[in-house]
Amino acid sequence: MDLSDGGYGVSLLNDCKYGHSFLGGMMTISLIKTGTYPDYAADLGRHEFTYSLLPHSGSWREAGTVQEAAALNRPFYVLPAPGGGTLPAEFSLVTCDAPNIIAETAKKAEDGEGIVLRLYETQGARTNFRLRFGTDFESIKLANLLEQATSELGSGSEVELVAGPYDIITLLLYGDRSR
Repeated sequence: MDLSDGGYGVSLLNDCKYGHSFLGGMMTISLIKTGTYPDYAADLGRHEFTYSLLPHSGSWREAGTVQEAAALNRPFYVLPAPGGGTLPAEFSLVTCDAPNIIAETAKKAEDGEGIVLRLYETQGARTNFRLRFGTDFESIKLANLLEQATSELGSGSEVELVAGPYDIITLLLYGDRSR
């Protein structure tokens, strides 16, 4: 949630579990809202939450509010290398040259073949952008949300795309050439 006047503002971020509201010049966050029916004890017990106040100059777009919220919701974890091997000092599956494009999800494709990469545009702006992958892929395809390929984009370690305002983009990545 953000309240800005064009020159200055403040964003209220949370870890996706709670609601915000704005009334009479006051921003609020609901940390827990529990019902009493059908289970009066449903939300009793210990609760953990994270929230952050982000004062900024300019608009929420200039402040990178969406990027800050994404970082708050997706902390980094370091995992051991598969099979006990060593990991490189630095690796990224994907990097993007446009700050308003967020790589939200990378997962195994539902058909068991390849990787699904989902991105979205955050600022309501048509955007030309380039993705660079941490490895070469034999095939990069554009797909719909059901993971059905709609067009072939090529192969290699980078691709250029265009996102419309608030677009969700799904890519299918096949055949990691580094293996």
